[in-house]
Amino acid sequence: MSRNPANLSPSPTHAGSLLPLLSVVSALLWIPALVAAEEVKEKVQVDVFNGPVLSSQRAVGLGGAIIGLAEGVASQLDNPAAFAYRSGQMGEEEFDWDVGFAGFDLVGSDVDIDMSGSPGGYEKAAAFQLGGNLKWGTLGCGLHISHLGYRLPISSAGDQNTVYYAWSQQSYGLGLASLFDDGQWVAGVMLGFSHATMANKDTGTSVQMASDFEIGSIGILWAPTARPYRVGLSIKRSVQMTQAGASSFVGNLVNDLGDLLVPRAVHVPWTVGVGGAYMLLGRRSLNRSPRLGRSLPIDHAQELVQSGRYLLATADVVMTGPTEDGIGIQGWLTQIKQVSGTSKSFAVRSGLEAELIEGWLLVRGGGYFEPNRFEGRIGRLHWTAGFDVKVPLMHDWSLSLAADGARDYFNLVVGV
Repeated sequence: MSRNPANLSPSPTHAGSLLPLLSVVSALLWIPALVAAEEVKEKVQVDVFNGPVLSSQRAVGLGGAIIGLAEGVASQLDNPAAFAYRSGQMGEEEFDWDVGFAGFDLVGSDVDIDMSGSPGGYEKAAAFQLGGNLKWGTLGCGLHISHLGYRLPISSAGDQNTVYYAWSQQSYGLGLASLFDDGQWVAGVMLGFSHATMANKDTGTSVQMASDFEIGSIGILWAPTARPYRVGLSIKRSVQMTQAGASSFVGNLVNDLGDLLVPRAVHVPWTVGVGGAYMLLGRRSLNRSPRLGRSLPIDHAQELVQSGRYLLATADVVMTGPTEDGIGIQGWLTQIKQVSGTSKSFAVRSGLEAELIEGWLLVRGGGYFEPNRFEGRIGRLHWTAGFDVKVPLMHDWSLSLAADGARDYFNLVVGV
């Protein structure tokens, strides 16, 4: 890896002067460079772009295409309308609830999460999602917690010295949603905050970054009764995490870097996603009006068919916004300005879900294109697969497994 600390923190050399006048002129010539360097320090932001799908096991199995599905705890991170929407698998009681957990293990010693191409990659990368919701009549509310953490080895020239940094990022969300027009329209919002920590395990120092508690995302779902399709919209605001802890971050002397420059912020860019779901085969109805103890007219009888094997298709298109003066995480650690997020990027996702054994086994498969945020580099294509197996407990539980593979990337997900 080629490194040049001057990329982020140029330090002028003082030329020897023969005359006082030359010294003054030399100093004046360096003033613009010093000002520019200081501006770079202040303006740099770490661009945190979640290109790979790190959501629920159902989302991963479907290639990330879940915005237009928006049902259950598996969808609420991607579309907050899921906090209130009642899928065909849920009961008809006035009060209902849902809870889920997904754990991720990014397999491999050189996983390249952000496609920066930096040698060494990420080590021991893992993540989890935990969420739940309560539904009372047409209203729904719930909580969602997500965590991403990994270790990054940064080596000096010739690999004489290796420093291990730990990065962790948590997001906490409170969701509220409601059904409208007899359940054919659903709108939801998620409020929350995010926190990130970069720690040097050798020196015991860290940088703490945190955002304000604010509206994070909104979601809308259109699910016309007894029709085989749904359409969803998800809008996520950008998240700006600013320093909340130590005033300096002590790094080991890797290539004489010394203390690492603290960036102005950790920035998660905004996203806008549109998705759809369509029931290709089977007697099972995709959409229905929640009865909630009410009787329905005879012409709604078709929507009450909630059993039978089926084949469901989903697709999403997601646009991600830019990050002003953005650099990658590894670029920050090596103090190399590896520019990231200069323009908008687009991801296309699709998936299929089928019930092979009625009431017992669901299988999924999908794929998606992950755009690259770094200048001069190309994106990559992911292929995903997964399944759910029903576990006969007190409630309707399922054990889920999903996998996501791409160039320099492989992820296993286990959940319930």
